[in-house]
Amino acid sequence: MARTLGLSTAAYSPLGGSLLSGRFADPDARAAIAWLLSRPDPIHPILGPRTDAQLADLLPAADTTLSPHALDRLEEASRLDPGYPADLIAQTLPRLDGNRDIHPG
Repeated sequence: MARTLGLSTAAYSPLGGSLLSGRFADPDARAAIAWLLSRPDPIHPILGPRTDAQLADLLPAADTTLSPHALDRLEEASRLDPGYPADLIAQTLPRLDGNRDIHPG
């Protein structure tokens, strides 16, 4: 929906309190953050580290470039059907603005 409306997204706790990475800061955590930052839509991850050491371990994610293969795998793993209300917005906005091409997802 944010893409449809031209908005950015603030991703609060993108590591799921360690649930996604197994522990707070490791290469997988940095890859998860790097992937969020590589997305075409503006996403602003709110990390929430508890210590300076955790923050220092996560900051290199901003300069990490993932391989095309890794990006493809992450994209496939995270793909979902946005469903309602994105599909309703996609159907309604072109009627309101005939020059706009809106596609959810």
